[in-house]
Amino acid sequence: MSTEEGEKIISSLSNEITKIFRYIVPGGVFIILLYLSGSQMFFDLANTIKNAHWTLIALMVLVLGMVIYAAHRCVLSCVEVIFLFRTKFTAVEVFRKSDEKYEALGPWASFLIDRHTKHKDEKELFGFLEYRCSLAHSFCIVGELIILVTFFAKNESFLSNYSFPSFIVGGLAFIIGLLSLLIIYNTEKHISRISINKLMDKSFNPILFKNALVWGFILWLIGYGLGIILFFFVPANLLGWAIMPIGILITLWVLFKKVGANSWRDYLILAIVWTLIAIICDYFFLVKLLNPADGYYKLDVYLYYIITFALPLIFYWNKKHERKV
Repeated sequence: MSTEEGEKIISSLSNEITKIFRYIVPGGVFIILLYLSGSQMFFDLANTIKNAHWTLIALMVLVLGMVIYAAHRCVLSCVEVIFLFRTKFTAVEVFRKSDEKYEALGPWASFLIDRHTKHKDEKELFGFLEYRCSLAHSFCIVGELIILVTFFAKNESFLSNYSFPSFIVGGLAFIIGLLSLLIIYNTEKHISRISINKLMDKSFNPILFKNALVWGFILWLIGYGLGIILFFFVPANLLGWAIMPIGILITLWVLFKKVGANSWRDYLILAIVWTLIAIICDYFFLVKLLNPADGYYKLDVYLYYIITFALPLIFYWNKKHERKV
């Protein structure tokens, strides 16, 4: 067995242990708290499983913990999306565009993509953060369970007799877990900012290049479709001039909403790719396929190519100027 294979096995085993830990702790703590609360549910459960094999008991604790953990994460996710991810505290802020100040899901999705697909060379770092995150969630869940079960504890039970210290312990556990989560979120924010800066320093950004190709073809296709529609209403010599203002507006919308470009180099790539797509597609699907009787290359076509190249660069210049202001 090679060293690399051994590391993979150890890493996989560590991940599985972390997952089991997430679920065993909530399930085990909940059963102990039921006993301390004097709940009839605990004694009914004990009578049911008293003759069961230990593996069945462990499985029951695991399933119970999974349900509790899932409920905790669902509630916490709603709180995160509604409040936390709208702040500047988490990594979501790094992926937020200027027009997404109050948006949470879009930037959060971008961060998840960054976290789970772009850091294969940083597995140990994110494995450590995942482990710390599990600990933090476990603390939160233990605190929630102590508070909840103590609130419904039967009179004269252990938790009822010591309700005040129980609430204190539960509250402290929840606060410690929550603060740990916030620290992890803020740590991920700085890691993401560093990774994005590294990505911007690279000579090739495959996601940007893919967006450039896709949106370049879509923009050309929109112009092509408009040309076919307007052909029946507009004189042929004015067709390009009629399409041009519509195309400019749509291109600006794509630049503003759809393309994740950041630097001057990114916008230059957009300009070059979009212009090449326009020239190549025009040649094959208009010049060669339709073969216009009076020719195709006229002033409006050359102006269209110039505008296609210039718009991303003008957009970047304006965007940079707005930031300075």
